Amino acid sequence: MSDTVNESGALGWAIIGTGWMTRTHMVRAINKASDSRVVAVLSSSQQRAEEFANEHDIPNAYSSLDDLLADPTVDVVFVSSTNELHKPQALAAAAAGKHVLCEKPLSTNIQDGLDIVEACREAGVVLGTNHYRRLKTTIQTVRRLIAEGAIGVPILARATSTGWLSEEQQTWRLTSVEAGGGVVLDIGVHDADLLRYLLDDEVESVSAVTGHSGLLKGELEDYAVTTLRFRNGTIATSTVSFCTPGSIGAIEVMGSEGTIFARDLLADKLGGEIYVRRGGLDLEMVHIGAEEEHYAEAVRQFNEAVRGNGEPAVTGEDGVLSLAVAIAALRSAERGSMVRLSEVLPENSLVA
Repeated sequence: MSDTVNESGALGWAIIGTGWMTRTHMVRAINKASDSRVVAVLSSSQQRAEEFANEHDIPNAYSSLDDLLADPTVDVVFVSSTNELHKPQALAAAAAGKHVLCEKPLSTNIQDGLDIVEACREAGVVLGTNHYRRLKTTIQTVRRLIAEGAIGVPILARATSTGWLSEEQQTWRLTSVEAGGGVVLDIGVHDADLLRYLLDDEVESVSAVTGHSGLLKGELEDYAVTTLRFRNGTIATSTVSFCTPGSIGAIEVMGSEGTIFARDLLADKLGGEIYVRRGGLDLEMVHIGAEEEHYAEAVRQFNEAVRGNGEPAVTGEDGVLSLAVAIAALRSAERGSMVRLSEVLPENSLVA
């Protein structure tokens, strides 16, 4: 692995994919960090890559992955292509000695995710999964309250991540099984990461039902409810949808001594509200403090990890474990029964 950094001292990031996530959030987040900048972009279309580069003042535009990975200014690759391409692109980046931040889900199946983790480990490069939601200040506050015992022992929890899929995203997410479409792999995997993070626990078993509203005649599930049983006994639900406009994203954790309720906090925007009720007392609004930009914080922590200071906010192993919950949910919905995580995670795997 090369340990060189750009002459400016900043880490050079390359972006694979010119879609919604990179355009609206990640280019700005990378350039906002004091120690990184976007130096290259890759698209399947050279014209589209050049247009994106011109729009965002990126020096280099490529349509060849080999050419991008041969660029000596590139230290980190952000993989934000369709999900079925995550594995080959991440493996190629690792083989070239580039650090990898991969958009969620880490892959479309667990073995591919494990292969990415192992390849990056063998290459000695940093691997992170872009489950950025856990970095929202509101989510950090809820996790702190739970850890401090504000509501006693968590007994029940629920995450609601529902809304309307934007027009520009109503493509492969609704139609392509091969690309990892459907609301469970797109949004349910986010809820899995959030619940694992908030409860500081791992999922033991999953039961799920999915539905298809016919949104733009898509073929895949566009709403789902999943029940998760955690190892320490907490039971949680995840409700996700592409097809319910006007919904309010929320987290609720009910414990032996009280309840935390947080709303308007799962979308990409900043802000949100948190309330705590203990016993029969009135709701108490929790002061959240200054809201940090969670995409920028993900980049900051990744840059620190590349420089040898700690780990990314969400590791590759985290990505595999949250993916396993989503895969188990899809399997449960298909067969109509509960699925244990041990059924979908290979025995003696790196993350089991």
